[in-house]
Amino acid sequence: MKNKLISLLVLAGVLTYVPTQAEVDARDLIIIRTWGAKNTVIFAHGCDGARGYSYRRRAEKLAKANDVNVVIYDAFVPRGYKDVCGRGHIVNVVMRLQDTKEIARWVSRQSWHRGKISFIGYSHGGSVGLAVATDKEATELISSVVAYYPTCNQKWIQAPINDPVIPIMVHFGDSDDWTPGTECMLYRDHPNYKMLTYKNTTHAFDIGLDTVSLGKYRITYNEEAARLAEKNTNEFFKETLK
Repeated sequence: MKNKLISLLVLAGVLTYVPTQAEVDARDLIIIRTWGAKNTVIFAHGCDGARGYSYRRRAEKLAKANDVNVVIYDAFVPRGYKDVCGRGHIVNVVMRLQDTKEIARWVSRQSWHRGKISFIGYSHGGSVGLAVATDKEATELISSVVAYYPTCNQKWIQAPINDPVIPIMVHFGDSDDWTPGTECMLYRDHPNYKMLTYKNTTHAFDIGLDTVSLGKYRITYNEEAARLAEKNTNEFFKETLK
């Protein structure tokens, strides 16, 4: 990560803060802060990278709705990639799990953080959330997880995901042909899993795009499902970050 000047900008009622190299080693971060010391949510992007489909906007809404800090971290650019779509193994869940734990430790030492740390991830980042919820070291740092349309394949994740030790909410679409929820539903009876399926929804149903194709996969925006998933997420964070 190149050295950066500290910059402050008020956006959507929150403060966006870019740290210097000295503050975080080898990670590009966008920090969206509320005023005062608050709980913090670590935000993990999908295979399109941290500057991809509307992550900044969603993170700002999350911060404002829940009065929390949000830390978006870039798992790809520091490793030499802009995105890994179709090549998800290049930067895998094991690498990103380690990133998440390092950032959680760093967050816990910041003056603007007080209370609990949670995690939200989308697609590739959602699968990281499944690993977070079952990793002993990670769950000592992070209290809850939200995962949007993750891959729920334990072999691909390279970690057991059948027995999370912290609460985790999983959102997926019933028409998702990229990361279908079939494997996720194997765990629907576990007390720490909350599985939510949205009707007539594809992968990435909440990103605001009209129908597009990414390779052989179809993505269609579903405004009603996006709003409901956002509402469910905010209620989950309000409960688990008390």
